[in-house]
Amino acid sequence: MRIISDINLHEKEYKGKLIYRRRIVQTAGRCAMTLISRGETQKASNLLSMVHHYAEALDTHVQGLYRFAWAYLDYRNGKIEGQKEMLRVIALFDFLEVPISRDFAQKYYNRHVLNLEES
Repeated sequence: MRIISDINLHEKEYKGKLIYRRRIVQTAGRCAMTLISRGETQKASNLLSMVHHYAEALDTHVQGLYRFAWAYLDYRNGKIEGQKEMLRVIALFDFLEVPISRDFAQKYYNRHVLNLEES
């Protein structure tokens, strides 16, 4: 959380620099998914909320990762819609022909959603 706080303090340095905003959202999304997997859903929610203003103006690919992280959070909080949204994001990555992101999201889904359901 300290990193995001530092970023917010220096936000003016990132204005107009798309690559920094993309990296911030990607990193926050992946960190949030790790936090969620550990059961730290409130920290994950706080982290995703902190980078929300960066995610809105980014490309579909980065927004997809951000949406996937929120969907995973919803799923872990007991909302079935979260699981459906995760599958929609995977389909979006497939449609956009972004195999690296599709494979990452699919493997994450398989490991953390399907394995949970089998337990």
